[in-house]
Amino acid sequence: MSRQSRRMTALRRLSPLLFIFLLTDASVLAAPSTMAGSTQMSSSTASGGVDSYTVDYSFPSTVQTGSNLTVTVTLLVSKLSGFGEYISNYAIQVMVYVDFAHVLRGTLGSNMSLQGSPYLYPGARWGPYNVTIPVTESNTGLAPGHSAEANLTIALQNEVFDGGDINTYFPEGSQGAAGQLTIQAGGGDQNRPASQNYLSYLLLGAGGVLVLLLVATRSKSPSTKAPAGTMSYHSTSEPGPGSFRLRNR
Repeated sequence: MSRQSRRMTALRRLSPLLFIFLLTDASVLAAPSTMAGSTQMSSSTASGGVDSYTVDYSFPSTVQTGSNLTVTVTLLVSKLSGFGEYISNYAIQVMVYVDFAHVLRGTLGSNMSLQGSPYLYPGARWGPYNVTIPVTESNTGLAPGHSAEANLTIALQNEVFDGGDINTYFPEGSQGAAGQLTIQAGGGDQNRPASQNYLSYLLLGAGGVLVLLLVATRSKSPSTKAPAGTMSYHSTSEPGPGSFRLRNR
């Protein structure tokens, strides 16, 4: 089998995949990913020490208006300094900054009938729990067909019980950045991030190149049948050395 024949055979085998390839929307390949990580927080105590906390989080990289943004959080009490024994009345607030005029908020606290102890000692975990925030065109300020990159911040509010001579509670507050997400308002392709649009064009372009290669290879493939009207030589059954006659095929 010649090299050209092998190429044509390979392209023919790719034809069904090519059809699926062109019908598949690029947004499926560029599906929103999940942002996950941890943010470290600290708060100064009345005695001059530092209390440390860690919040693990995860949230989607893209959210549409008309849906809910779900942020999963887990609180870890890393360290309490001085005479701090435990924390209570703790709450986690998620803030999504679209711009100065539009900030989305969602709060989850120990007083919301969730499972877990009302008191957390050093090394204790609380969660994972979900903070749900409605996302609309109104609270984001986005017009249909527009999108925005928003910053997500996680804040912790709690009280620390000081078991020393004071035997009282001290309020604390701390916060940390958790990353960015894209908020999209309905409106078609202009609402889609540029990376997804570029991928769509790349897929369509690659599919077009494969179609042209397939057509070009078929047009150049050698034919096993002689063209009509050509002349061929056939030996005759008449005697005579080297005799022949012309036959029009």
